[in-house]
Amino acid sequence: MHFKEMYVVVGLAWLGFILEIVSVKGQTNDCPKGCYCRKRDLAIYCRQRKFKTIPMDLPFNITALYFGSNMISEIHRGYFEPYPMLKVIELSNNEIELADQNAFHGLTELEEINLKGNKIEDLDPYMFNGLVLDSLDVSDNMLRSLDENTFSNATIKKLSIEENKKLKTISDDAFENSTIREIVIKNCNLDGVSVSCLKSINGLTRLEISNNRKQLNLPSGLFSNMSLQVLKLDNNKLQTLNFLGSVDVTDLSLNENKGLVVDFSPFPSMSNTAYLSMENIGISLIGDNAFKNLENLVSLKMMHNNIKNLNSSAFKHFKKISELHFWYNKINYISNDFGRTLPTLEYFELKNNSLKSINGGMFRGMNKLIILNLQSNKLQTMPLDMEKILQNISKLSDFSGNPFHCNCDLIWFWKWAKENTMTGNQAFCASPFQKTFIWAQRRDFTCTKPNLCVPKNNTLLEGSSFVIMCTSRGDPAPFVSINTPSGQLYTMSPSERISNTVTAVEITIPRVNSTHAGSYTCIATSIKGSISNVFTLKVDNQRSPIIHSSAPDKLVCTNLGYDIPTTTKKTNVITPRPRRPPNRLKVSTPRNPPKVKWITTSTTTTTTPTQISTTTPPAPTVRGEETNYVESAEVVTSIPNVENAITATNSTTRKVEFTEYVVGMVVAVVVTLVITSIIFSVVILVLCRNRIVKVQKEQIEMTSNIIPERESSIDFYEPQQAYNGVSHVTHYHQ
Repeated sequence: MHFKEMYVVVGLAWLGFILEIVSVKGQTNDCPKGCYCRKRDLAIYCRQRKFKTIPMDLPFNITALYFGSNMISEIHRGYFEPYPMLKVIELSNNEIELADQNAFHGLTELEEINLKGNKIEDLDPYMFNGLVLDSLDVSDNMLRSLDENTFSNATIKKLSIEENKKLKTISDDAFENSTIREIVIKNCNLDGVSVSCLKSINGLTRLEISNNRKQLNLPSGLFSNMSLQVLKLDNNKLQTLNFLGSVDVTDLSLNENKGLVVDFSPFPSMSNTAYLSMENIGISLIGDNAFKNLENLVSLKMMHNNIKNLNSSAFKHFKKISELHFWYNKINYISNDFGRTLPTLEYFELKNNSLKSINGGMFRGMNKLIILNLQSNKLQTMPLDMEKILQNISKLSDFSGNPFHCNCDLIWFWKWAKENTMTGNQAFCASPFQKTFIWAQRRDFTCTKPNLCVPKNNTLLEGSSFVIMCTSRGDPAPFVSINTPSGQLYTMSPSERISNTVTAVEITIPRVNSTHAGSYTCIATSIKGSISNVFTLKVDNQRSPIIHSSAPDKLVCTNLGYDIPTTTKKTNVITPRPRRPPNRLKVSTPRNPPKVKWITTSTTTTTTPTQISTTTPPAPTVRGEETNYVESAEVVTSIPNVENAITATNSTTRKVEFTEYVVGMVVAVVVTLVITSIIFSVVILVLCRNRIVKVQKEQIEMTSNIIPERESSIDFYEPQQAYNGVSHVTHYHQ
């Protein structure tokens, strides 16, 4: 008996093994050729097999059909009637254009329908009538509208209507008497969504309408009295929040709505909202009451905006906030008491902002802080009061991508980074040396004593203006102050820090009077010591002269001489004296020019017409038969009204008339002809080397004293020269 039972068990196991092989290999009619059939759940996988229709000879008890990426063009009535046990129908990425109204009739076990990526233009009314589905996906089709009763009497957990770029309207009765938990409508072309359209849906808890091509007009109170928990309205060109009405959602997403006005104070029902995302909406300022009525918010995401300041007053309404995400903004300021309003904060993300400095007060009070991300800011130093803050952070802090200035002030931070190897070693010293923290040594972190540069003792005219500046250099950058004779103390502001090692304090006196006379003390202080210096200012009670002008609406200040001085127009200034005579222009010929007979100079300014003057140099001297012409000439021209010229251009052109050079040119031409004749003769001899040619030599006589009967002229031009903003053109004549 024992052996018989054993044989039965072995036989059944063998039969099961054979059936499994048959189902996997598809060698029987139960599994189409080329498909994969899994007997465990009676599923048939026939993707990318060029099927144009669903085979009708499949096992009647199959539960899943996966026929995606085939060539099926139509779903007619009775298509799936032979398989009443079907739970999954996956027909994505086929060529379906027509789906019959009763295509899924009678499939009471059906849970999932996937028609994504087909060419369906219309869904017949009541097509899904009576179905109870976990998922219905009609995304990426060519739907133009969702007409009346399209989803009536259907029960669907998740309905996906994405990438239907021709979808413009949704009928008010499209979801009549339907029960849908989640609807996703992305990348469509909707003109609007009606109130009754959504209110006719029973049990809707999640609604996502995103990336609509047109500005989505959502009427006020659209989501009132609905049981929504998640509402995502990303990238719909929304401008206001009026549509919220009395909506009570847990998760609200308003990303990519550029120009959205952020003010939740009119919506008291938002008190249950826990997650709010407003990425890339273009916001630059957060008002003090922007988050009023959001006291139970847990997570706030505002990445990729233009926010510059984080003030504690804007976040004072939060009672349970745990996460603040402000990546990729322009934040350069955090109020010193920011942390006191956020005792529950655990994650503070400030990556890729413009913070140049921080201090412990900004984070003091964040007792539950786990992650502080300050990566890729502009931090150059880390104040000592941040040490306790960092020690209390239990997990992670990221400071990489900051240009730290590594002096002796930063030794404590370097030690902390060495101990926190997961994060600190990525920090980088940008100055005065360039190393990552992991490679830096203790001796690299040095400091220098401050020095001080102060103005000289000076006497000022009463009524004039003056700027006092005290500058100090040291590492770390010293703190600079000025103590005035009246006892007033001027201290530096953050903007007066010139670099990591140079700071300055500046006092501008717009109108000097007797109270400004006395001794001024400049003081520079750093951890390496202190230095001070005193300078004295005296005030002359003789007021500086005032420049008068005949035209009441125009003041012209004239500076004469060259180079032309730079003039700055101010009241009560003394016109500087010219360094050289004002209106004399000197033009000289180049060294060893052609022999000059006379010179013509033309001068052009912006205030006068061209002035032309001619100057004859000294006459040539005659010694016997030799005539000596002057080798150089100089002309001095008076330029009318040059004192009125603010800008001018100088240029010089020289023209020489000559006769003496004609002979030399003729001689050069004759010599060239002779050389050319000789070369030509040699070429002829080479070409005719096989022939006997008798050549008689001819004597060539050349006359070198050929004088033409008329004069020729040639122009010599020199590059343009500039003299004091006045252009001159000089011609030399022979």
